[in-house]
Amino acid sequence: MMIIRLDQIICLLMSLPLLSMYCQKNGAGPEGNRNQLLTGPYLGQQPPGMTPVVFAANIISTDRDWAISFSADGRECFFTRSLSMPTIMTAREENGSWIGPEIASFSGDYLDIEPHFAPGGDTLYFGSERPLPDGGTSGLHQWITVRTENGWSDPCPMDPPLRDIFMMYPSVANNGNLYFTASDGFDQWISVSKFINGNYQEPERLGENINSLQATAHPFISPDESYLIYDAVTGARDGHYICDLYISFRNPDSSWGDPAAMGDPINTDDHECCALVIRNGAYLFFYREPNIFWVDAQVIEYLRPGNPELYGGIQ
Repeated sequence: MMIIRLDQIICLLMSLPLLSMYCQKNGAGPEGNRNQLLTGPYLGQQPPGMTPVVFAANIISTDRDWAISFSADGRECFFTRSLSMPTIMTAREENGSWIGPEIASFSGDYLDIEPHFAPGGDTLYFGSERPLPDGGTSGLHQWITVRTENGWSDPCPMDPPLRDIFMMYPSVANNGNLYFTASDGFDQWISVSKFINGNYQEPERLGENINSLQATAHPFISPDESYLIYDAVTGARDGHYICDLYISFRNPDSSWGDPAAMGDPINTDDHECCALVIRNGAYLFFYREPNIFWVDAQVIEYLRPGNPELYGGIQ
């Protein structure tokens, strides 16, 4: 199996149009501003239909952004933006209008990527290359910040057995089970760490019907663990890998079904990855080079086995 290294992923995402010129100048747009014109959930954007559209163009999506996560009520979000280095940004609605985007209070000093809300919305996971408190191993680890009365807490690394391993793009089910991209430096796959009696267990590699795809990565697990969305490499262009999004549904015996390409209009000739469905199940967000897109999550039902007319792609 081919593995895409983290530096290759960052290189791809940081090669977005106009990025280097803009970032070297000042690295920021209207961060920190209060926008009186943006009101309501999801920055007041017109909800999408069955065709994906760019989310919050020129506000959130600025040709250098990926991996967005929303609170359950749609009034707070975190996402990754390529500034002088990948940085976590945030925007939120307060007193009827949106503030931001601005650099998250816990980000900006180290390479930080791909934030994800845990169930309940008071815990946020993200990947970071910041040093571990006791030195530990170098590289990308998962960190946690918790909502407090005074804002988000100082981040802490995850506890063993997840503390000292490579973890990318975690996604947490309602029961606490955590799915993520794992790697040993030579291979790459999707694993799950089950949450039992308040503790995470040793990760388990998912079956080869999912991990046999090339460079399988960026899993999103549905809250009830009934389906899993992820991406895999399908080709290359201009020296960069091209990925498509896939979905697997849980079988009655709890095994995972075979991958189904999400098809038109989700997958295109461009690079698609980093999918996430918001907690209420209404919208699917994903990265399509070079922006964040969203679409009505009903597209998932069109791919569900038992829908013979539409399974395998929306017609």
